[in-house]
Amino acid sequence: MPADLADATGWLAFAKIAMGTPLTALALLVVVWAFRRSTKRLTAPAGRRR
Repeated sequence: MPADLADATGWLAFAKIAMGTPLTALALLVVVWAFRRSTKRLTAPAGRRR
């Protein structure tokens, strides 16, 4: 295996981790936001719903 190809594999692994982790965190934040919003709407009194 050429040295350039082995080096590129390491950078590809780094890019996969660097781009995957923030997207996973963003998805988790969206799920938590949606859960909290839906829970508030379900438990709110009938007169105060939007």
